[in-house]
Amino acid sequence: MQAGKLNCRVMIQQKTLVQDTSGSWIETWTDLFEVWAEIKPYSGREYQLGGETQSTVNSTVRTRFMKGITSAMRFKHNRDCYDILDLYNVDERNKELLSRCMKYELGK
Repeated sequence: MQAGKLNCRVMIQQKTLVQDTSGSWIETWTDLFEVWAEIKPYSGREYQLGGETQSTVNSTVRTRFMKGITSAMRFKHNRDCYDILDLYNVDERNKELLSRCMKYELGK
């Protein structure tokens, strides 16, 4: 793995449940840790939904290998979030982790 290609700082987040003041449980995202990553889009599409144009972008996120990362987590880079669809330990060498992700922008 070429460290120079890891040019984005991304936050790894995990979904958690928190209780609000009324006692209801709310899903939220908790920051776990920040790592260097390479983000590359590989496909995208636009479509109409409810009269509005929507888009999805599928990307790969490459990081150094880390134990404990699962598809229930996501990467956050600036206002973009990347839901992890699946993970691949490249060559089973525990050196790099390749994640296929679906990108979306916070606030949409």
